[in-house]
Amino acid sequence: MANVEHLPNPIDRIEAKTAEEAEKLKKQKKKRLIIIVVILAALLLIVVGILLANVLKDDGWRDVTVSPGSATNCSSSFTFRMQLDRKLVGNDFRAMSQAYTDAAIREYNVYDNYEEHPGIHGLYELNHSVGQRIRIEPELYAALEKLEKSGFRGAYLGPVYEVYQELFLTEDKESAKQFDPYYDAETAAYFAELTAFASNPDHVSLQFYGNNEVQLKVSNVYRKYAADYELATFIDFFWMKNAFILDYLREEIVKTGYTKGYIISEEGYATCLDTTGEIYEMLVLDRNGNDVVSAAALQYSGPVNLVVFHNYPLNDTYSDYYYVYRNNKFATPYIDPADGYYKSSIPDLMLYSGSRDASDLLLAGIDLVIGKKFDEAKAAEYAKEDVLPVYCMDRVVVLYGTGMKAGTLGEGYRLLQK
Repeated sequence: MANVEHLPNPIDRIEAKTAEEAEKLKKQKKKRLIIIVVILAALLLIVVGILLANVLKDDGWRDVTVSPGSATNCSSSFTFRMQLDRKLVGNDFRAMSQAYTDAAIREYNVYDNYEEHPGIHGLYELNHSVGQRIRIEPELYAALEKLEKSGFRGAYLGPVYEVYQELFLTEDKESAKQFDPYYDAETAAYFAELTAFASNPDHVSLQFYGNNEVQLKVSNVYRKYAADYELATFIDFFWMKNAFILDYLREEIVKTGYTKGYIISEEGYATCLDTTGEIYEMLVLDRNGNDVVSAAALQYSGPVNLVVFHNYPLNDTYSDYYYVYRNNKFATPYIDPADGYYKSSIPDLMLYSGSRDASDLLLAGIDLVIGKKFDEAKAAEYAKEDVLPVYCMDRVVVLYGTGMKAGTLGEGYRLLQK
């Protein structure tokens, strides 16, 4: 490994000349993050590439929100809508809303990597219990085990994600490049060192013992490196976490017995709970250069889960997981654990399923998207496992499965259903 003295953490090279300026920058980023979340929530059902809408009628539809005055929770990252009927009024609606509130608070605490939460054995505890066999929350154990079985080692990129978070939230165009390995040689070298650790199970791994017991194992050389760089996060879900949280939210709502509705995350991960045969619609987007157009509107009935991938932000405001350069090039969250570079094999990809979890679709999408070339043969193989792709190639909307059908096609587009 290269000498750490010659490869400073890019975060330490932020151009803030005084401690006061650094603190001001931190406050600006925090404020900007809050603004972004609000804007995304407001625009979600208008501009995201996956639009869940009742195309027959919207009578009785109501947003479900967390209870007023609730503890910090993850609900700002989700929109939850239910259709009210005689079975879901008064106390029943409040009970369902409380179930959503409890789940949103819990999942925020489970996946929070920055603060310990009494009574919750989540990511923070795991990262601060290196070498210890501990019991964690069941859904976190299941999520980590699913990631491990997939072979994707993105969860081990905690230190790399810290740098990318600075990139995605920075205000200054030139400063942004110092966090981007495509533009900055020192950052590229730093990522080479980090990914040499993260991609190697001999340096960092999880041992699963069953019964929600797990051990985070970190080699002595990686521990020393982390201490030199003051790194505290070995494991992080970063941009992936909302797919796993969505699975948990869906399970908790289904337990209440009311399923006439849907939940969608700010990234466009969605679950339609409805079992009544109601028709819903979603948009398929296609990026050609700097233009993004609606290629098709597809119709379907629930229940169904789906996820989307875009190699660009879905609105003019920078999101938490993208950065837009002046030349309309985009930094994305699709980071390869092999080298720390972001990669997108295709501008837009949607995956849906009536039987697979949103997190299953996410992991399949990661396998298809993070790379230089989109593998259509591999996409076809996933379709055999009820992980059904939808994407555009040369103005052709490729749609796998029979669970969706075209409502309308964009001008110049044709449908190829497989």
